[in-house]
Amino acid sequence: MRSHLLTVTALLCLSHTAHSQAPTSSGEEIFETTCASCHVELADSKIPDLDQLRSMNGNAILRTLTDGAMRLQGDMLSAGQRLAVSEYLGGRIIEQPINFSRGLCENLPPVTRPAAEHIWSGWGNDEGNTRFVSETGGLDRSNVGQLKLKWAFGIPEVTSVRAQPAVYGDRLFIGSMSGAVFAINAESGCSYWSFETEGGVRSAISVAEIEHEGETRTAVFFNDQRAMAYAVDAETGEQIWATKVDDHPSAIATAALKYHDGRLYVPMSGLPEEAL
Repeated sequence: MRSHLLTVTALLCLSHTAHSQAPTSSGEEIFETTCASCHVELADSKIPDLDQLRSMNGNAILRTLTDGAMRLQGDMLSAGQRLAVSEYLGGRIIEQPINFSRGLCENLPPVTRPAAEHIWSGWGNDEGNTRFVSETGGLDRSNVGQLKLKWAFGIPEVTSVRAQPAVYGDRLFIGSMSGAVFAINAESGCSYWSFETEGGVRSAISVAEIEHEGETRTAVFFNDQRAMAYAVDAETGEQIWATKVDDHPSAIATAALKYHDGRLYVPMSGLPEEAL
């Protein structure tokens, strides 16, 4: 698990010689010329080595070069070169759409505002980010050790999850590094809907009621690694709006948004300097 987390944050350090690669170069040649100086010679706890890179699948590597933490380096390569080095490290990539239709719920009930103890929105839940759950939540030190697995939900095309779910009554909302956001039934684990973003989603999701075009809607707010922010209808998964928050090429959104009094606060950061 540790190596998977490392690869998401610091995958494939590419040099500026990438443009000189011939389109017919093999994935191994591209890696040796543009990646090995970091991932072989300088590999440490923050830079994954060749064995760690090979523990990932090709799709995850390609996604990191295209939309993730190493997209600036990936931009120095052609699409064919990114594909070649990803397949050299992670195995063959089969280009087909992800099937999100499995495990769908049979019904789509309306979203109604639950009691406060059945809501967990954002990273810290309350306005002080205390992450505190009151006794009305039903968990205390006498019974927490008795928890058992009720169901499991497999997120396609990812090897790790870096975002905690939001809870809104009988619904869970969770993002993934593939860029897919899911609405899941808390009782059964079936999915109500999925929504695809432009980049991976690695932050907590916020839920709030908003006024939109003359009606009250429950919205799910999240951002992605392409510095996009989204509002999606919690009941249907329909996009309400999407906006580019920061146009800087290294801009990245990894922290949870915060909704308060009609405004949405979107924290931004940038790709690390050592990755440039």
